[in-house]
Amino acid sequence: MFFSRTLPDGTPWNLATPSIYGLPNTTRNLRIPVPGGELGAWLMEPDGVEEENDKPMVLYLHGIAQTRGYQHRVGLYLQLLKMGHKVLAVDYRGFADSTELEDITETSVVEDAAAALRYLR
Repeated sequence: MFFSRTLPDGTPWNLATPSIYGLPNTTRNLRIPVPGGELGAWLMEPDGVEEENDKPMVLYLHGIAQTRGYQHRVGLYLQLLKMGHKVLAVDYRGFADSTELEDITETSVVEDAAAALRYLR
């Protein structure tokens, strides 16, 4: 069973405030438009790093369970931030605070990933 919109106890994910997950205050909660809705996303920037950073930005696309706020994912973001990378993490439609989707398909996931990449560019 996948808990894509709520925690295992049925509590909805609260992703609007990334700092409660231990992320830096430089993290912004975003809404990225996609066909038929929008993606919930976090754009994370390392503390104290200049705007013109030569490190590549990381687009993090999680698997088919949980959300961008899942504990082991946050741990990875923190490591990437420590290394100086900016990180964009999104939840596909049908997950967390992204638009609900009755049928998550390979096509919908690819559309969502492409929209996130367009946002980065």
